[in-house]
Amino acid sequence: MARTTSDLFERYGLNRSYVSLLLGILVVVIVGIVGLALVRDGDGLRNISLRDILTGQQDKKTTEETANVYTVKEGDNLWSISENVFKSGYNWVDISKANNLENPDLIETGQKLTIPQGVSVIRPEEETVSKIEGSSYRVVEGDNLWSICVRAYGDGYKWQEVAKENNLANPDLLFVGAKLTLPR
Repeated sequence: MARTTSDLFERYGLNRSYVSLLLGILVVVIVGIVGLALVRDGDGLRNISLRDILTGQQDKKTTEETANVYTVKEGDNLWSISENVFKSGYNWVDISKANNLENPDLIETGQKLTIPQGVSVIRPEEETVSKIEGSSYRVVEGDNLWSICVRAYGDGYKWQEVAKENNLANPDLLFVGAKLTLPR
């Protein structure tokens, strides 16, 4: 009672060209789904099942695996977040780009930021500059508010606070010998 494929085709009213067409379409659909999943992944092959692809669950895994989420706390800015995450404030640009921020200075407490993974950590060249201690500083040749704040606070963005504290009309104009108050 062995049946041949010809007997099955005749029984169901199919001819070989229809079966070949249906099998070809099935193969194209499966290859397309797998190819789309690999292109959308961006990282190449990884452990995903066909069920994940068909249900769209691989998208959730991709987001969770390739990025961390940071919730902004009061007093945070991109520089301080970058220092905490990357141990270098200079990577604030990567955080800004990953979140498509139009104005990186405007982040809000409670806002969720995507922290990009796999970025090159930017480390400035080590300079042999002395740390500024105390609540005042006398300006020397070559100083600017940014470099003074980096040495005094470890954060160049504090220049605005120093400029305000010292009532500087033009923060870009510092006179050698001028005494600045450094708010602590």
